[in-house]
Amino acid sequence: MAQLLLLLAWGVLTTLTGAVQGSFEVHVSPEAPVVEHGGSVWINCSHTCEDPAAPGGLETSLAKASSKHGPSWVAFHLVNIQEWASAPVCHFVCRGDSRRATAALSAYRAPEQVVLEPLPVMEVGRAYNLTCWVLSVAPVKHLTVTLRQGGWTLHTETFQHHTGAEPSNITVTQEITPLRWDHGQQVSCHADLDLTLHGPLIQKSSSAMELQVYEKKPPPPPTEAPLVEHGGSVWINCSHTCEDPAAPGGLETSLAKASSKHGPSWVAFHLVNIQEWASAPVCHFVCRGDSRRATAALSAYLMEVGRAYNLTCWVLSVAPVKHLTVTLRQGGWTLHTETFQHHTGAEPSNITVTQEITPLRWDHGQQVSCHADLDLTLHGPLIQKSSSAMELQVYDGPRMDDSSCPRNRTWEVGTEQTFSCVALGNPPPAVVCAKDGVPFRGTYHCKASNAHGTASREVTVQVKDGPRMDDSSCPRNRTWEVGTEQTFSCVALGNPPPAVVCAKDGVPFRTGVQWRVRSEDAGTYHCKASNAHGTASREVTVQVKGKWPLL
Repeated sequence: MAQLLLLLAWGVLTTLTGAVQGSFEVHVSPEAPVVEHGGSVWINCSHTCEDPAAPGGLETSLAKASSKHGPSWVAFHLVNIQEWASAPVCHFVCRGDSRRATAALSAYRAPEQVVLEPLPVMEVGRAYNLTCWVLSVAPVKHLTVTLRQGGWTLHTETFQHHTGAEPSNITVTQEITPLRWDHGQQVSCHADLDLTLHGPLIQKSSSAMELQVYEKKPPPPPTEAPLVEHGGSVWINCSHTCEDPAAPGGLETSLAKASSKHGPSWVAFHLVNIQEWASAPVCHFVCRGDSRRATAALSAYLMEVGRAYNLTCWVLSVAPVKHLTVTLRQGGWTLHTETFQHHTGAEPSNITVTQEITPLRWDHGQQVSCHADLDLTLHGPLIQKSSSAMELQVYDGPRMDDSSCPRNRTWEVGTEQTFSCVALGNPPPAVVCAKDGVPFRGTYHCKASNAHGTASREVTVQVKDGPRMDDSSCPRNRTWEVGTEQTFSCVALGNPPPAVVCAKDGVPFRTGVQWRVRSEDAGTYHCKASNAHGTASREVTVQVKGKWPLL
């Protein structure tokens, strides 16, 4: 019995000696909490002191809403967490010995948007940049962005070395070189914010975008009656159905040939600097001794807007010419009328009538014709004969105006919008628009092109949205010294620019004015921003340092 008591006394002595030396621990749980920005979390502080009521608490700049406690522990509910990174500290005092434990608290924000930059119609074998924006995400070091095409991954990018806890806009770009079988494939962008060690896994994706891929091909064979600009060029394709694909042949023409191409059962010739207004190139082949020919009716009257051309009509072998009237018409009106009452000679003649025309863009598709009237009605018949009508082919380089591509547009946040920009011209121009930086708002650069030129236009898009205030425009915490000159400023972002009104203790406070700081300037200022699209509020705490006046 004496031996048992001795052992018990030694155990008590050891415990007391450990307490005196301060051998107790302080714990914080969770050690690295992750919470949504503006959200809340419970922080539990506990200790191993033999006194379960050892005094202690939690040091933090964050707002505490409530607390709970029990033997050897106390928990605090932190709310409206606005700091992106903070370090709450648990502390207890056990018999004069003070110990502390710190938590690493992080706030996160799910990506506001994941957006793919629009791609143009792409040419096979040409390199293009596929770009994805992940907007307003934090913390970036836990972000993974993946670009996908169909069922496979094109590119994955991580940001574990990114510093800074506040939200950022992230851009990921991957070069792609489309092949013909990529046409119709869908590409997409996927953002994963992986907080699973201490929080959620947040996944967000862009809308899928379908690849539009084309392949450049040799120029198509012209029609049997090709139209070409005077002085221009055209490809004439000659083909045959002989069972011998190498049957000899060629093209007979007075026009200049610049080059040729050939393949099984065909050969094509590039005719250039066409000066004849009407010509008849002849394709010819010989198949096992049998010679065959095919003729094209080539006309040179494809015209440029604003350029002068001669419209010429031949009236062949007519008599007597002095009774002839020749009229040139376009659509329903007369371009020119010519008579020959002073012509001498009774034998048939070939008559040429020419009228200069300067086509405008709306003349495209109009029909012109020539009409010959041989008026013998005093002693004989009225003879009328007309040419075939000819359709004017008028080309025009691209042009863009406010009706087809407005320069200024205003959108509201949350509405469905379509960015359209159309160019006028003949042939119809292709339009490609692009912009740099943050999507949607800003300046778009649009370029229209066809075979006859290019046109450019800048389009500015303004996005109207409600007010927002952050630490860059309206810091929450400020520290001033008594007697210094200070200006209280609080600016809100938004479109249109919001109006900001601040008050302290219910009394409106004028911002943007410099004054000398007094001790009574310390406190909480309530600021409210408003525009047509909403309101936003923010509390600003001002601490004043310096000697207080003696009473």
